Amino acid sequence: MYELLIERLKHLPGRHDQSTHGRPGRVGSAFRSAYSAARAEGKTHREAHDAAKTAAEQVRQTIRNEKRVARDEKRAEQAANPKPKRVMPAKVTPPPATLATPTSLRDRPVDEIAAEFERCLDVQPAINPTLSAKVAQVAQEMDLISARLSSLLPIGRAEKWRLERAFKQKKEEYEQLKRDELFESTQPYADGYMRFFTQMRHPSDPATITITHVGGTPRERERAEMLISAVAAMVPMVRNARGDASPDNITVTHSRVRGQYSVGRMRTSSNPGTIVHETLHSLQANHMHTDINTITENWAVSRIGSEPRRKLSVLDPSVGYDANEVGYKDSVDDPYTLKFYKEGKFKFHEVLTMAFTVKKESPIQGRRDRGLLRVGIEAILGTKE
Repeated sequence: MYELLIERLKHLPGRHDQSTHGRPGRVGSAFRSAYSAARAEGKTHREAHDAAKTAAEQVRQTIRNEKRVARDEKRAEQAANPKPKRVMPAKVTPPPATLATPTSLRDRPVDEIAAEFERCLDVQPAINPTLSAKVAQVAQEMDLISARLSSLLPIGRAEKWRLERAFKQKKEEYEQLKRDELFESTQPYADGYMRFFTQMRHPSDPATITITHVGGTPRERERAEMLISAVAAMVPMVRNARGDASPDNITVTHSRVRGQYSVGRMRTSSNPGTIVHETLHSLQANHMHTDINTITENWAVSRIGSEPRRKLSVLDPSVGYDANEVGYKDSVDDPYTLKFYKEGKFKFHEVLTMAFTVKKESPIQGRRDRGLLRVGIEAILGTKE
């Protein structure tokens, strides 16, 4: 009767004795075989269980011995045939770059420098027909979904939820495609900027800048770093009274919304013109004690004369300026050039930035004001520590 109770109790919930079954493999098989044989001989459960554990332990010991023998044989093999040591390749000094360093423009007349800038930036947007067709297709699909949602025909709750979710997915796809299209179409502008800025690099002490990214794809980050570093290198490094370098630190947030610069922070798209524009603001902030702001300030004051200040939204309604943004039109191509800032010593911060801002929407070929670029170049050359 006791043996029968033991057999039942060991299978009750929470009291299942796994050791009565052993484990998979040689040890488990030996355990189960010994247990079954002992029970067949009429032994009790406890006696059969002890016999099974003894058999399992013997198999374990056999496995340990086999592993020990195999390990000793492997060590002996390694000792007899040692693995050859890894030979590091000899260090080879790479040959110098084949491309010669571009001739500096800084010692040339301003008119020649301006002509080189116009030549470098006289480019057309790149066109990717496949990408453009994909953008148009996704836009059409969005319109179809939107039309279905706004139609007067009744739709069920489940169908409405499905359409709204489909529209959201298509919108995300569309925004990413537009981002890719912007990057690819503006590559000629990025190349043109780099050709010019490389020739404008400060000859002895080019400034460096430490960049931290927020968002952005790897290629967007790479483009931003390349252009920001090239713009910063046009002016000398900021140094203290002891001559110690003080590199600028800037956090770049990659976004498709309107570009913006505040001290130590920049928001920009992958558009090269926007990146250059906002980086020039950082030069204005970091070199306040040089002529970089004075030259452009004096030029702006001489241009506006007695013209009254007006809202930029009135001077150019197509852009969508804020109501508090004001400036002057004069004869500049873009009234944003003479935007007026109420705070600070200098009131015209966009003269320098707009001098070098070239985009698809404002190509270099369409400029009529020939003096703007030249005063921007004079400001950069006047940035002397």
